[in-house]
Amino acid sequence: MISIITPSYNSKEYILETIKSVQNQSYKNWEMIIIDDCSRDGTLELLEILEKEDSRIKILKNSKNEGPGFCRNLGFKVASGEYICLLDSDDLWEEEKLEKQLQFMRERNCSLSHSAYGFIDESGNKIKDVDVSEILDYKKLLLGNEIKTMGVMMKREIIEKFSMEDIKHEDYGFFLNILKSGVISHGFKERLCYCRIRRNSLSKNKLKSALWTWRIYRNHEGFSIIKSLYYFINYFWRGVVKYR
Repeated sequence: MISIITPSYNSKEYILETIKSVQNQSYKNWEMIIIDDCSRDGTLELLEILEKEDSRIKILKNSKNEGPGFCRNLGFKVASGEYICLLDSDDLWEEEKLEKQLQFMRERNCSLSHSAYGFIDESGNKIKDVDVSEILDYKKLLLGNEIKTMGVMMKREIIEKFSMEDIKHEDYGFFLNILKSGVISHGFKERLCYCRIRRNSLSKNKLKSALWTWRIYRNHEGFSIIKSLYYFINYFWRGVVKYR
């Protein structure tokens, strides 16, 4: 079993396409846990219909808006799979994503992996592909978060030891905590997924993303200003290359 954790907030416009990319997987032994974070656009009503049509889809509802980190932690608690994947409500997977990445992890005997990915626009048009490191440790991850959530697959033992904190860039902090413990993330060099760039998305709001990354270095990691500047400059340059 592979458990897929998906936070959802006002995602009616894209989440059906996201779910279909999971249902079209060549690997069929999965469950998709979608946590609705008090959507107000009809998303929940759509999800409840899909839940009745496919028993592998499970819908959880927050009583108040909590944010994606809280939603993923809630999904971790109820997940029953031996492997865990993350997928945001507007991102997409290639049809062989689960099959290929699971085989890759078994061959490497690793507990965490991340795949190469592509960017798409709001209409689903492909923009560019992004490569990833074959081996990623804590020091290399500090230079910039090359782990995209939709490209992650991890063994259950990861979520039993770590959770996402209530901070901005909670996914980056989560992966830093994991790799700081000595875990290595193995990069699958083939593109298996797509990150959708939206006008109001964090990936598009570079200034806000930069500020949150600076706070990761200063507050989450507790680095000095000089050390934070070193990593921030590397992060900035990698971002220029990634998004140009």
